[in-house]
Amino acid sequence: MATTTDRVSTGPTPAEVETSDILRHLNQWLENGLITPETAAVIREFERAGGEAGPRKITPIVQALLYMGTALTLAALGTIYWRLYGDLPRVARVSIPALLAAVLAAAGWFTARRTDADVRRFGGVLWLLSTGAFAGFLSELIMPDELAGNWSLFLVGTALALWAGVLVVLSSQATTQLGLFGSTVVAVASLAFALTDGFANEGDIAWVALPLGLLGVGWIFAGRTKVLRPAALADVLGGALILYAPTLLFGTNIDEGVALLLGSVIAGGLLGASAWLRSPALIAVGAVGLYAYSFRAIWVYFGDTIGMPVVLLIGGLLLLAFAFGAIRLGGRRAS
Repeated sequence: MATTTDRVSTGPTPAEVETSDILRHLNQWLENGLITPETAAVIREFERAGGEAGPRKITPIVQALLYMGTALTLAALGTIYWRLYGDLPRVARVSIPALLAAVLAAAGWFTARRTDADVRRFGGVLWLLSTGAFAGFLSELIMPDELAGNWSLFLVGTALALWAGVLVVLSSQATTQLGLFGSTVVAVASLAFALTDGFANEGDIAWVALPLGLLGVGWIFAGRTKVLRPAALADVLGGALILYAPTLLFGTNIDEGVALLLGSVIAGGLLGASAWLRSPALIAVGAVGLYAYSFRAIWVYFGDTIGMPVVLLIGGLLLLAFAFGAIRLGGRRAS
């Protein structure tokens, strides 16, 4: 028969309970975008090691040397490439950026597997640079004069998005997400550009605004569903793209007031969504967008009269009153 001591020894120790509680909260913080995946990985390693310090982190000086050395090396290689570009055969023009992209991707893979968060972050930078080199390879491989219209840019953007998507699958972090975002925007915009025959009509640019806005919504959704990490960056990129879409309507046959109203409504919608999604990033993006569209609207309809600063002052005071009211209401609920 098991003794009391035996039964107690089979249960978790206080330290194990505390570690389990920390890891549980860690997942919640990660889901809400309070910490980055890299920070979460470091904390997990520390706790699972029993609170003992992990591998010694590289110093800021070493980090600076890594980035500076990479920048100088790539700058030198790029200068040599463009100096010799006119004398190189097309095979060399295509193969050199392809080789550079492969080397950078391999180096990023090697560094991204290290336990040090700073080194993994550097690996993400290398992967972002490899996306740029891959873009150079594609631009040389798919020549514009070999394809009808503007479809070549769409093919380059699509292939680049596939490359960046693979890197995101391998390691979803800020730098790889930036590469995927940029290439996807190029692919979507160039597709709309090609379908409208290079904006043959003045209002054709509206066909770019709509898909870019929808892409922004999808980007935020991908961050919320953990497809893209960090979620906060996905909120910033998606929100900024949604806000940018109405600016494409300026100078077209669509009335500017309609574009300003649409932008203001979108900015307000982002502010409302930020409360629902608990996203500080969307609050910042929505606030900046609301200010920008309001400022332009006031300038268009009031010009340089005294009414412009007065309206801005009233709007700012109303926003501050709303914010402080929400803070006070939240404090009462907490108490």
